[in-house]
Amino acid sequence: MTKSPKLPAIQILGTHENPDGSLNVDIEYDKDWVELVKKDLKKQKVTEKDVKKHFVDMLNKAMNKEDGYDIKGIKPKKTQKTSND
Repeated sequence: MTKSPKLPAIQILGTHENPDGSLNVDIEYDKDWVELVKKDLKKQKVTEKDVKKHFVDMLNKAMNKEDGYDIKGIKPKKTQKTSND
């Protein structure tokens, strides 16, 4: 069995609306995600602002099915029933 490569990871921790009506998204990401952003933006270094903007841009592209991006739902894992269920 071959081991699949580790994928860049990003997690949405929360959101809150700004006074101007825009949405602020709190995210957490790993170093592999930062490397992906550097590659996509063709930069040696990126700021947290770059990472967040890139994430929002990717979400917008996925929602609009642009540039090969798309959003697919994840099927919930089936839970195993026990004798107590």
